[in-house]
Amino acid sequence: MIRAVSHPSLAVALLLLALLLPALTGAAVTGLPQVRYQLHQDPDTEVIEPLRRFAERGDRPSMRLLASRLVSQERLDTTHEAIGWYWRAFDRGYGKPLALAGMSEIADRMPLFREQIRTLLEQGLNQLDPLASDETLNSVLDLFLVYPDLLPPEQVEQLIGQYRRACVLGCRTLTYQARLLEAQGLLEQAEQRYRQAMVRDARAVGLYSRMLGDDAFDGLLAVAQAHQARLPELPAEVVEMLAVTLTRTPRQHDNAILLWLDQAIAWGSFQALLAKAGYLLDHPDVFDHQAAFRLIEQIGVQDPDEAGFLRAQALQVYQWPTLDPEAAQRQLQALVPRHPDRVQLALAQLHSSGGLDEPDHRTALTLYQPLLARHSAAAHYRVAALYAGTRAMCPDPVKGYGYARIAELLGSARARLLRQQLEASLSPEQQRRGQALVHLLRQRLEQSL
Repeated sequence: MIRAVSHPSLAVALLLLALLLPALTGAAVTGLPQVRYQLHQDPDTEVIEPLRRFAERGDRPSMRLLASRLVSQERLDTTHEAIGWYWRAFDRGYGKPLALAGMSEIADRMPLFREQIRTLLEQGLNQLDPLASDETLNSVLDLFLVYPDLLPPEQVEQLIGQYRRACVLGCRTLTYQARLLEAQGLLEQAEQRYRQAMVRDARAVGLYSRMLGDDAFDGLLAVAQAHQARLPELPAEVVEMLAVTLTRTPRQHDNAILLWLDQAIAWGSFQALLAKAGYLLDHPDVFDHQAAFRLIEQIGVQDPDEAGFLRAQALQVYQWPTLDPEAAQRQLQALVPRHPDRVQLALAQLHSSGGLDEPDHRTALTLYQPLLARHSAAAHYRVAALYAGTRAMCPDPVKGYGYARIAELLGSARARLLRQQLEASLSPEQQRRGQALVHLLRQRLEQSL
C-alpha cells in the first residue's frame, strides 16, 4: 500500500522533484510551473510550443505568458497572434485585467495594431470595474497611458486619487498625472510633472520623450544634468532608461550622458553597455578607437555575437585609423548562420555608405527588399532614409515619407521623427501621393497576416 506523505519537508521535496525531473531527463514539459522554472534557469529557452498546448487547453496564465513570449520575438505575425491570446486570457473579465495591459503595450510598441486593440479594449473596459481590486485599478490606469481618450478626464482624476491613496511602493502617480495634463492640452504643466515623474518611474521617460518630439533630446538632457549629482540614489531602471534613451536621440556629446551610462553599467545593465558602445561609435570626433574596442571586448564576454556586430561597425568609422571595410564585411559574413536578417541589414548599410567602394544605393535597396517583405521596421526606416536624401541618390521625399510611416507603424521611434520632418516639407500634392503609398504598403502588411 502506498502511504500518504505526512512529513512537510519530504512532501515539498517530492513536489519539487516532480516539477524538475522532466526538465532534467529531457522529457516533455508537463505544466506551467515547469515552464516558469525553465525560464528562471534560462530566459532564452524555447517554451512557445508547451505554452501553446497549455493555452489551447484553456489555462489563462499560460495564455498570458504565451502572448508575452510571442511579443518578445518582435515579428509581425507572432505579435498579431499574441493579441488573440491576450484577449482570450482576459475572457470577458473572468481572467486577469493584466491581459488588457499587455495588449495596450503591444499598441504602444507597434502602432500598426493600435485601432484593432482599441476596439478590444473598449469592450474590455465595459466588462471591468476599475475599483474591483488594486490590480484592476493599476491595469486600467496603464491602459490610460496608451489610450488617454478611452476614459473621461473626470473618471481618470478619481482613479488617480484612489491609486495615490492605495499605492505604497513603486508608485506611478506623477506619471498618470502628467499624462492626464498632456491629454488635456496643458503641455507646460505636463512637462513639469513628467520631469518630476522621470526620477521615479522609467515609463515616464518614454512618454515625455514622445510628447516633446524633435525637442526630446534637449528636455531629457536637462533632466540628466539636473539630477546627475543624485545618480546613486535613483532607481536603477530609471537610470538605465534615461541613459539609453539619450543615446538614441543624439545631437551633441555631453558628459552627463556618459555619467548616466556608467552608473547604469556599474549596476549591471547590459543594455547601457551596448548603448555606450553605440554612443562612442556615433561620436568618433570625441572618442578614440581604443576606448571603443576595449568596450567591445567587454561586451564580447557576455555576448560574442553582439560584439561582432559592433566590431564590424567600428571598422567602418572613417575618422579612426582602424578603418577596414573589407574586414568589417568578413566579420559580418561570419555571423550569417545565426543572424541572417541582421547581417543583411548591416551589409546593405555598408554598401549604402560607400564602405566597399562608392556609395551603391542600388545594391543596398536590393538587399533591403527581402527584409521589407519580412516586415522589418529597421529595413523600412533605412529605405526611408535613402529616399529622404543621401549622397549619389536623387531624393524622393514622397517615398521617404511612405516608408518612414510604415517603419513607424512597425515600431521604429527614429522613423517617427523622420516622418514628421518629411511631412512638414511635403506639398499638398506630395502629401496625397505619400498617403496613397502608405495605404498600399499597409495593405500588403495586413494581407500577410
